[in-house]
Amino acid sequence: MNILIFKNDRVGDLIHHSSVINNIKKNFEDSKIFLVCSRYNYSIAKNYKFVDELIISDGQSAILLYVKYFKYFKKKFDFIFVLDGKKTSILTSLFVRSNSRASLCYKKEKKILGFKINVFRPSLTVLKLFFNYFLFSDENYKNVNISYQNLYLELLKKCNLKIYYNKNFYTLQKSEKSNFVNIKTKLNLNDKFCIFHIDEKMGKFNKDNVNSIDLLIKDLSKKIRVIVTTGIYEFKYSDYFFNKYKNYNYNDLLTNFYNESDRIIIIKKLPVDLLAYFLNESKANISFHAGPIVNISAALDKNIIDIIQQHKFNELGRWIPLVSKYKRYSFEDINKVIENF
Repeated sequence: MNILIFKNDRVGDLIHHSSVINNIKKNFEDSKIFLVCSRYNYSIAKNYKFVDELIISDGQSAILLYVKYFKYFKKKFDFIFVLDGKKTSILTSLFVRSNSRASLCYKKEKKILGFKINVFRPSLTVLKLFFNYFLFSDENYKNVNISYQNLYLELLKKCNLKIYYNKNFYTLQKSEKSNFVNIKTKLNLNDKFCIFHIDEKMGKFNKDNVNSIDLLIKDLSKKIRVIVTTGIYEFKYSDYFFNKYKNYNYNDLLTNFYNESDRIIIIKKLPVDLLAYFLNESKANISFHAGPIVNISAALDKNIIDIIQQHKFNELGRWIPLVSKYKRYSFEDINKVIENF
């Protein structure tokens, strides 16, 4: 049996829906799972033992993706699951022969010429012509009862599959253990510490938000050592923090001698599998709903603290892992974060 799955998005998104893919494999243990992943989440996908073959998308169009990987797509599949909702994935799936297709259909209300119109992705016509199994996801963020993880698990049930897992799946990679021990020794991380992750999501914050974050980091450092990590992209306000605290590129920490004991230290651009070791040993992992931080922490049963703008609560609430030690705070009550330590 051949099964094709599309999950052509980011690292956190893949880990968030890893239980869905794992459930598919568990239901069809003798099947061969082909996963269309992205160049971003490939580093995670390659370590999933419930995936047999990887098809790596570089963000190209559906036609170019189909042509590049024709040796895979020419097969006939027993099932196709579109788990990312991307137009490219939906369109590519239509070119591939399959006995059954399954997907969520995202419904969003838009105003066109003053009239409110429901827009569907995939369209209702495509859905009814090509997909055997589907569920609707209301993208009106006032609907607070939506959980993407739960919706996809319900989709599997609609396909008559059993649910064995509902928890994120991630395994620490042994190849990064020595690197973690190396950095941990140079930073003298013998006592408890927390991770505070800063990244490009700060671009939408105002200066008051940033000052509140800085004050929180300083207050936390009076109770526990704070390891500030960054995303892989440059972001607004990075210099604000780099000018305040000692900061190192992770490669420098690996190759040079250091003996640091500052209460606040910044490590820049850690690879995700090395970052995971820090997440695994921290008391709590704080971010602005960074996908890898939240979803790896949930897989490892670690405390998660999200700091989110109040108006984003409903939208990002859909992405809270079903099984997690999760708390969230707005900037209005950011001072309460300290109570977790």
